[in-house]
Amino acid sequence: MRRILFALVPTVVLLVIATVAIAGTPPLTTISTRVYVTPGSGGQHTKFRLRFRIPDATGMSGLFRRTDLLSVSGPSRAGCISRTSVTLRSAQAGARLQMTLNPSGLGGRWCVGTFHGQIVENEQVICQRLRACPDIAVAPRTIARFKFRVTRSPAGKPTGTQTTGPRFGGLLSATTCIVATPQIVSPGHSYLLTWHPATDPVTPSSGLVYEIYMAATPGAEDYSSPTWTTTAGLTSFTTPPITVAAPPYFVVRARDVAGLHDDNTVERTGVDDCG
Repeated sequence: MRRILFALVPTVVLLVIATVAIAGTPPLTTISTRVYVTPGSGGQHTKFRLRFRIPDATGMSGLFRRTDLLSVSGPSRAGCISRTSVTLRSAQAGARLQMTLNPSGLGGRWCVGTFHGQIVENEQVICQRLRACPDIAVAPRTIARFKFRVTRSPAGKPTGTQTTGPRFGGLLSATTCIVATPQIVSPGHSYLLTWHPATDPVTPSSGLVYEIYMAATPGAEDYSSPTWTTTAGLTSFTTPPITVAAPPYFVVRARDVAGLHDDNTVERTGVDDCG
């Protein structure tokens, strides 16, 4: 009887270790994430840019490895790209990720039609030598769905600039007029931003939009998410009232109908013309 008891002790210990390892794994949240696709529709050579937040931390945690798989699929035809998938890098919960689906890097051009995408969260047990390995399985969980449309360009011409974005000299000036009036409490100050029109091999200047990025300190602009986006064809923009202790910093970039933008980093500080 004692031999039986002694034989059971290691098994019980291993089960306790496995239980602790499972309990130490952060639980999956029920929050899904929204994927922003730019542009929502493009041609067979368009680069589609995706932006989203990761709801749950990925990577190793105890005996578990959590990964996110992003995949897209569309109409299946010969001679074009109908599907692709990629495992996302490990990230902390709430981290903002972005990626570009570039058909030239995938071997050609998109098939024409609507593409449906999803991000699936997977979790697996990583068994290590001389450690307990729980006999459990975690079902994959879809945390996001998105789509974009690929259209055939008229007369066989590609939509957008494919691999070459707009040419743009960047922001020229950012000015405001601050008049000291003790009787009036100002809610903030608007800034007038001006620039020369950008050019693009395919999209006319009247069809280009401009993405505006604002930061409180030099070089701190978040290029994954513009602060404002203009309507097409503008060469100036007046911001909403801005309340900051010091003059803000601005960068403006041009974007064409294919979703490609220039990468200039010309930064201008807000200037008080009435000071």
